[in-house]
Amino acid sequence: MEEQPFGALVATASFSFTITETSLRHVFPHLLATSGAEHTGFGTEHAMLWTRLLGRRLDCRCSLRFQWDDSAGRVTQLDWKMDLLTTLLRVLGNLEDVNYLLEKALITPTNLIKDLPTKAE
Repeated sequence: MEEQPFGALVATASFSFTITETSLRHVFPHLLATSGAEHTGFGTEHAMLWTRLLGRRLDCRCSLRFQWDDSAGRVTQLDWKMDLLTTLLRVLGNLEDVNYLLEKALITPTNLIKDLPTKAE
């Protein structure tokens, strides 16, 4: 842990999770080939990414920043970032696949959730 100015404290941690079919469908929906509203299966070029990720346990480095408020006597803000990019590079082995995976993902490389696309998009 590292103390920062103005009552902030930064800690590093490891976050482990397993990639499931549900997480792939909701976070990386572009790995599925679609035609209109009907699901038609995998695009052949992306089936390998799906297969390589499904069931994998990922261990990501994280940083957590706690903002302490002396007057309130408690933590008033918690920010965290996860290094998904480095972890995916280790699993997939090349930047091209990582770039394709994250380019249209509904999460950023630091784990921020993006806005969900509307039906008009």
